Order: sequence, then structure tokens, then C-alpha cells
Amino acid sequence: MPDPRLSLATTALNRTLNEELLTEAIRHAHLVEGFKKGQVKKIAHLVNQDLLPALVNRLEMAEGLTAFQQRRIANLVRSFDTIGSAAAGRLNDVMVRDLTDLSITESEWQRSVMQRKTPLNFTFNQPSLATLERLTVRGAMRGRLLQDWFKDIGRNAAKATEQVLRTGLATGQTVPEMVQALRGTAANAFKDGSIQAVRRQMTTIVRTSTNHVMNQAHEAVFKANRDVVKGVQWVSTLDRRTTPICISLDGRKWPVGQGQRPPAHHQ
Repeated sequence: MPDPRLSLATTALNRTLNEELLTEAIRHAHLVEGFKKGQVKKIAHLVNQDLLPALVNRLEMAEGLTAFQQRRIANLVRSFDTIGSAAAGRLNDVMVRDLTDLSITESEWQRSVMQRKTPLNFTFNQPSLATLERLTVRGAMRGRLLQDWFKDIGRNAAKATEQVLRTGLATGQTVPEMVQALRGTAANAFKDGSIQAVRRQMTTIVRTSTNHVMNQAHEAVFKANRDVVKGVQWVSTLDRRTTPICISLDGRKWPVGQGQRPPAHHQ
């Protein structure tokens, strides 16, 4: 017959270890938040210094254009699409490289904190580099690849520019007025231009993909140590900004490799 005192001691040890791991995870999350902010600034800089200038340069070719010159308009619109597609590819390349580095760093952190906190003579496994690289290149985020999300950014930037062009031609705006409608005004910190919607979308994709890769890197460590890690628990930060879905998931537990993982929604 098993000794009930041993069972109680093991349960207490697991509870204490899980609590320590949770404390470490909460502390570490603040560092990841700093990484997210840095990535948003980095990608926003590329949008402002690469994508937007190229679109403005092409929009300025509308000088002397009228709403009746459909062939020239169609050529301009196609050039917007080409610029958006090329920029999306460059943005994706930057994010894939940085998120791959993040997945490696996060997996090493997760393995090391488990190793450090576990009071047993046991060596935790590290996922392979190939596994971690797949998280960013072929790993689906909310059912789509990262490159597909960035393709949306390119397409939406092109559509925003096309809309500015067609509206400007229909209402008799000058080319400088069209450029201002796309870029925004200095008085409003350039947040009132049509391209601002693309910036907001970019921010959402960067933050969500960072959260996704971080959690998948942790999950890769759990999968590499299934014989020790039996499950994961969803822990939400409960404050006025917490969404109903995250509130409903708080405290839920699943076996490794099963169930839902963050992010539950775009951020």
C-alpha cells in the first residue's frame, strides 16, 4: 500500500514547483513585452522609410492625370500592387529572422528555468534547431502563415493608395493633396493619413506573431520533455483590459500538445 505521506509530499512539491515556474514566467513576460515594443518600432520604421516613400513616389506620377485616363490609372494601380507585394516580402523576411532568434532564445529560457527550479538530478531536453525554425517559417498563426499576414499588409497599403488616387481624381485634388491624404499631416503626427490603418494592422501582426512564437517555443520544450511535463495551464492577467475569451480560459489545463494556446485573439 502506498505511503500517503509520500503522496502528499509529492503533491506539495509539484504545487511549489509550478508556483515558482509561474512566478518566473510572469517576470519573464515583462521582458518579452519590451521585445514586442521594439519589434513594432522596427517594422514601423521600415513601413515609414521603405513602403510609404515608394508609394508616395509612384502617386506623384499622377501629375496631370485625369479620371478619364483609365489606362494610365490601371498602370498606376498595378504599380501600387507591385510595391506593396515587394515591401511585404521584405517585412516578412525581417520578422522571420527576428522571430526565429526569439524562438531559440525562448526555448533556451524555458528549458533553463525548468532545469534550475527542479530539485532533481534530471536533464531537460532542448528542442532541435529545425523544430524551432519551423515555428516561424511554416508554423500557422490563427490558421495562416506569417507571410500571408504580411501579404495582407502589402495589399491593403496598395488599396489605400488606390483609393486616395481615385478619390483625388474624382474630387479634383492636386497631387500634393493626395499625398497628404495618404501620408497624413504633421499637425496630427501623421496619424490621420490612409496609411495609418496599415500601421495599426502591422502593429497587431507584430505583437500577435511575437506572442504566438514565444508560446510555441515554450510548447516545443514541453513536448521535448513529455515524460516529465504532463500538462500546461492557461493563466490570464485579469484586469480591465482582459478580454472575455481570456477570462474564460484562465485556469484551464490541457495535456502537452493539446488544447488552446495563446494568443486567443489579435493583440
